[in-house]
Amino acid sequence: MSEGVFVREGGFYRPTQHSGGPWSPDTLHGGPVAGLLAHTLEDAEDREGFRWSRLQFDLLRPVPRAPLSATTEVVRSGRRLQLRQASLWDEEGRLLARAHALSVAEQTLAEEPERHPEADESMPSREGLPTTRLEFAGDLEPARISTGFASMIELRRIRGIEGKGMGCAWVRIPEPVVRGVPTSPRVRAAASSDFANGLSQRLLGTEFGFINADITVHLFREPAGEWMGIDSSSDVDAKGLGWVSAKLFDDRGRLGSIHQCLLVAPRYTG
Repeated sequence: MSEGVFVREGGFYRPTQHSGGPWSPDTLHGGPVAGLLAHTLEDAEDREGFRWSRLQFDLLRPVPRAPLSATTEVVRSGRRLQLRQASLWDEEGRLLARAHALSVAEQTLAEEPERHPEADESMPSREGLPTTRLEFAGDLEPARISTGFASMIELRRIRGIEGKGMGCAWVRIPEPVVRGVPTSPRVRAAASSDFANGLSQRLLGTEFGFINADITVHLFREPAGEWMGIDSSSDVDAKGLGWVSAKLFDDRGRLGSIHQCLLVAPRYTG
C-alpha cells in the first residue's frame, strides 16, 4: 500500500515523510495543507448538481509535522451557490489554516456560448521530457531538506524554474493525499496549486525567498487525470511583498487559474 501524504488515525491526520516543506524540516509544505483541506471539503459534500468554482486557502500559521484535525461547516447554502468552510487545527486547538469552497449550480444552456480564446489554450506536451524534482540551478541552491512533498512529486519541466520569477511544468503527485483514499482530480489540482510559487520562485541570493500566505484557485471546469500543468509568473517589490499568477492545465487543456500573495522569508540552509 502507498504510504500517502497523510494517514487517518481516529479523529486525526498524521503527516508522513511526504508532507514536509522547504522552509523548515518541522513544518508542512503548502501543497499537502491545501490537499487535505480540499479532501475534507469534498468528503463533506451533500448536494448534487453543484461544481467547485473557487477554492481559497488561507495559510495562517506554519503547520507542524504533528497530528492534525479538520472540521467543516456550511457558511451559505442557496439554490444557486453554496459556500463551505474547512479548518485545520493542531492538537492544542490552534487554527492553522482555513479553506473556502464556492460551489455553483450547473445549468445547461440552450446554445453553446462563444468561448474566450484562452479557454482553448493547452500546455506544451510532457512526452519525452525527463521526470525530475523541484530544484533550482547552480549556486542558488542551499542545503536541501532531503524528504518532503517537493522531493516526492514527479515534475517535467517546460521552461524557467531558475529562481527568476517564471516557471512552467507538469506535476504529478504519485502518493494519495490520504492513505487508502483515491485522490480525485480536483483534490490533485488543489494540492498541486501551491507549486505555482515554487515554479516561479524569485530568490534573493541564497538567503531569502518568498513564501505564499494564501492560494486562490478558480476552476473553469472539472479537472481530469493525474497530471496538472502550471504556467506561473511572480513579481515582488522592495518592501518584501509580492504576488503569483498562474494558468492551470490538465491533459484536456486550460482548466483554471491560480493566484497567491507572497512575503519574504529566510531559506532553509541546514
